[in-house]
Amino acid sequence: MRTAPVSYSIAILSTISIGILAIGSPISITDPALGGWIPLLDFSAVLAFVGSPTTLSPLQPGELLQTRNVATSSLASSLITWIPRAKAIVQTEQERTRAERDAFKHLGNRVSALEPPSPSSATLSSDHKLIRSLDPHPSPPSTTEGIDAIQQAYRDTVLSIPHYGEEYNEPLVQNMAIEFGEDLTTAITTHSQLTPSLQQAVGQAATAASVRRVRFSNRLDDEATTLTDAEQTLTTTGKQYEQATEQPRHHQSVEDLHETHQQLTTCLETCEQLIEERQTQRTDGHTAEPHTNETVDLQEYLYYSIGVTYPVLVDATTVLERCTTERRRVEDELVLRL
Repeated sequence: MRTAPVSYSIAILSTISIGILAIGSPISITDPALGGWIPLLDFSAVLAFVGSPTTLSPLQPGELLQTRNVATSSLASSLITWIPRAKAIVQTEQERTRAERDAFKHLGNRVSALEPPSPSSATLSSDHKLIRSLDPHPSPPSTTEGIDAIQQAYRDTVLSIPHYGEEYNEPLVQNMAIEFGEDLTTAITTHSQLTPSLQQAVGQAATAASVRRVRFSNRLDDEATTLTDAEQTLTTTGKQYEQATEQPRHHQSVEDLHETHQQLTTCLETCEQLIEERQTQRTDGHTAEPHTNETVDLQEYLYYSIGVTYPVLVDATTVLERCTTERRRVEDELVLRL
């Protein structure tokens, strides 16, 4: 898959800095495009910044009581929305990358099996010399079979992958130039015959294109594992949150409120750790774009189409906000009990 122009409907979250999540503690984010650090007072602003579809509004006591009997899986299903979409994208990208890998491998095999004309066949035959002596401008002998075979092999392999029309939809020469470079493509499309050196260069180029897909496929495997782990972590955290908040605060003793506060703190710490790990992965997650050796951000490359460049950060921040809001309410209740 080739990188498409990225048009973001939301600002890209570059870094998230999460401090001690107590009442009044500042939370800051920064993005180079916005000119530096921006202090935020709550995670609803973070969610608006990264483009999450959900922002928790403060609930009145009566409203809060009406929401207590939500099913255990509701938090994960309602707030963890972007990671499942990201997993589907990675799966599709993996299937297409492997198809392209195999196509270039088959192309290399077909090119290697070609037999370039021998040196003797490159010279003019005696009959052609005789014709030339009679006609100073004769048609040259046909020596393009090998060159034509390379272009046909490219059509039969690379241009025939199932997603080619949807993904690229380019003429042969344009696609070949992106994959093999302008010089080699010019040689393939303008030379009158296939030479051993040209045959070797095409075979090497096809192998290199296939190897790029192998490397990219490995990175996609890592990304798929990361997404699955993040989804499981947030699902578990969501269940822990709901267990901690199952009983209405006004029915809890002070001791129970302290226990609930600790449980919510644990949920917060889990989200913080996940966000920090994902930020590290984002920083270290640059990968060679499969058509060239250009370095791109893997997550920008994969997720530009869904409007959220960093789906794990968005979902983790959404769950974190829910836990933060509830913990602050527990703290408010503890203050009232003094």
